[in-house]
Amino acid sequence: VVDVGPASWFYLRALREACPRAQIVGVEVDPYRRFRDFYRRIDHAQAQVRRWAPTARYRKDDFLSPRFQAWYARQDPASTLTTFFFPLVFAKTARQWGLPGKFTRWQDQLSRALEHSQQVLVAHADVQELEVSQQILEGGGFRVHVTEVTIPSWSRDPVWVVSIQSPVLSSAGADFPRKGPVRQP
Repeated sequence: VVDVGPASWFYLRALREACPRAQIVGVEVDPYRRFRDFYRRIDHAQAQVRRWAPTARYRKDDFLSPRFQAWYARQDPASTLTTFFFPLVFAKTARQWGLPGKFTRWQDQLSRALEHSQQVLVAHADVQELEVSQQILEGGGFRVHVTEVTIPSWSRDPVWVVSIQSPVLSSAGADFPRKGPVRQP
C-alpha cells in the first residue's frame, strides 16, 4: 500500500486492519507542519506507526518527484494499492495549505498513481470533491465505483470511497484531459 499525503496518519489503524499483511508506506510532502499541540505531523504519524503498524514506513517525500516515481516504478503494479485519504482536490484549497503549484492539479496526482498501481482508492469527505474526481476519472476513460460509508470512530458524516481499477498499464500512463470541462473552484 502506498498512501499519499497521510499527514498525521490518524487512520493508520483502519488501514492496517483493512490490509493486515500489506507493507504500508506513507508519503508526506509536508511532515513538519505543526499542530495546535505543538507536535508535528511526523510526530503524530510515528506514534500511530508504533501503536498500530510497526512495519509501516512514513516517508518525507514528494509523491510527484522523479526520485519517488523511480522507487514507485520498481514496485509490482499488480500488488500495489495506492490510496488518497481526503486529498486536496481543489487548487484553491491546496494553495491555502501552502502546497507548491504542482500539487494544485489533482488529475496529475491521479495520473501518476494510475501509472504504477492497478488499484487506486480515494476517500472523499466532500460531495463536490467526489464529483470533481469522478469527472476527471470518467473523462480519462476510467470506470469508477463509488461507495458511501460511515466510519463511526471518525465522524457520523459519510465518506465516499472511490475505487479505480487501472486498465492495462502502459509506459505512457493514464491519459487524463489536461484542459476541459472539469472546473475546480
